[in-house]
Amino acid sequence: MAHLGHQSDDIISVNLSDPVMKDGGKYIVYTISGSDKDGPFEVFRRYSDFDHFRTLLVQRWPGCFIPPIPSKKVIGNKETKFLEDRKNFLQYFVEKIAEIRHIWYSEENKEFIRNSSNDFEKVLNNLPKQTTDDIINKYKTCFSNLAGVEINNEINTKISKFKQFLETAAKKLDKMKAFCRTLSQSREKLDAQLAAMNNSIIPEYEKYCILEYALQNENLLVYNRDENLKANFREIEGQNKNNDYELLVNMIRMELKEVESFLEALKNKDMIEEKKQQAQAKLKTEQQEQTKLQAGKTTFKSLFSKGTKEDKVQKLEKSIYETQHELENYSLLADLITVIIGYIEVDKFKNQKQNRYYNIMQRVSNLQYNLNMKIATYWNSVKYANQQVNV
Repeated sequence: MAHLGHQSDDIISVNLSDPVMKDGGKYIVYTISGSDKDGPFEVFRRYSDFDHFRTLLVQRWPGCFIPPIPSKKVIGNKETKFLEDRKNFLQYFVEKIAEIRHIWYSEENKEFIRNSSNDFEKVLNNLPKQTTDDIINKYKTCFSNLAGVEINNEINTKISKFKQFLETAAKKLDKMKAFCRTLSQSREKLDAQLAAMNNSIIPEYEKYCILEYALQNENLLVYNRDENLKANFREIEGQNKNNDYELLVNMIRMELKEVESFLEALKNKDMIEEKKQQAQAKLKTEQQEQTKLQAGKTTFKSLFSKGTKEDKVQKLEKSIYETQHELENYSLLADLITVIIGYIEVDKFKNQKQNRYYNIMQRVSNLQYNLNMKIATYWNSVKYANQQVNV
């Protein structure tokens, strides 16, 4: 269970259980359990619930980085290795959500970790619809520490350059993922071949060849008489169960998914900017229409509208007011998202990836060092046993 501290009175513990098949293996559920400042929680969730939940977060928190979940898989989605891998990635997802306090304590997540309904998609659909005003007020509350910060060319350039970096990084990470996976698979094959060589090939060679050459004197065998060799090789086999290269594979896989998620947040930022531009164009058109009506001119649009001139003017004034409000909201939301991404998300993303890289490399180097020590011990014991029988 992960314990994620933030403030002295706000420690979040969250754990994802191993997958359990339900209804005769038709579907799989995970138990999410833990506690936060609101008390303990425990719910059952399917992969589809995670998918619906994350999709909703992206929609209701535009411009904010939402951690990724593992990709869907239709065929082979109940295989043991796949389920273990998916479980680890979903555990990572809930831990990352817990680190983002404004998401963790959002109404969406409260439903996710506390509502025990079996129809979670229906639960999400029943949440109150969110307006642009709602998002703005929510962001002002959650990111009040950013009030008054400046939006300038420097911050816009920072975001633009980071987007270009991510687009290039995604391509490079995809190639790295393929390379590291091949390396990991090669390591597994090598481990299997070394095990076969030490556990069967060489011992059988000694038994059927060397024993004949040594005139059936078993004291002149190396592998078949020294139990230390077998014990030392079992140490290597135990170490090999932790494929250190698989750590690199998973690091690259997750980073690629997170890069894609960040690009998704930037895409939502661009979408808000586009809506802002659409509102500007709409307002300009309506104001031109208003000028013509006030001048007594007949416009193409007015030909198809009913009512008196006064009714048309009044209706247009109302539409202009609504469009102005819409434009103001999109402008403010675009600024808020720019501030959130430029002053929080970019730096946070960079620091997390950097720290995880150092952590993974420390683990890989420790595993490699311990493995090489065991390999050295093993071959030293082979050398010693060989010297004892060498005639």
